Amino acid sequence: MADKSTSRDHIEDLMTELTRTRHVLRNMTDTAHRLHNDAETHKAEVEELRYQLALAREEANQAYKRADMYRAQHAALGERFAEMCAIQGDLMRKLEEAGLG
Repeated sequence: MADKSTSRDHIEDLMTELTRTRHVLRNMTDTAHRLHNDAETHKAEVEELRYQLALAREEANQAYKRADMYRAQHAALGERFAEMCAIQGDLMRKLEEAGLG
């Protein structure tokens, strides 16, 4: 027959270990839930950043298109200005010739 105090001590040791294990598992579960929530939060933040990046890219593309359009308009105005200067130069020569001739 087993010694009751030895069996009781053994059972108490097992209960203490079980309690300690339960505490560790509870901590691990709480940590897992917290990490899961943190991951979901970061995932939502990343999605928001991706959305903002897509908007910024679209805005940049529109800005490049506007810049190209303005550059083309500027070149056309430069050509017209050069034509006007040439016409003005011709007119000034003709006036000089008419005044001198």
